[in-house]
Amino acid sequence: MVGIDVSSLSFGSVLAAAMLAAWLGWRYPAYGPRTVRSGLGLLAFACVAAILDGPATARVGGFAGPGVALFCVDLPMLVFAFWTAGQLVRLFVTLPSPFRR
Repeated sequence: MVGIDVSSLSFGSVLAAAMLAAWLGWRYPAYGPRTVRSGLGLLAFACVAAILDGPATARVGGFAGPGVALFCVDLPMLVFAFWTAGQLVRLFVTLPSPFRR
């Protein structure tokens, strides 16, 4: 059995989540907030999900193991957090500028 470093596994899962979130944002650009209010609501929901990620990971990790917790709890939460960040960037970039002529 080949051992893998914890930091390598963490880096790989974060990189995979960022790439998956970027693909989702590119593939489905119509999904996501259209107003600043809904974007900030999505951001608040992502923050709550990030806060609840630790207890959920501990519970699932104790029940089904750390591998299941990583791929069934942490990876979707990271994808959602990265997707939310990308959607907010897209939303704020496409806002009409008051300096535009």
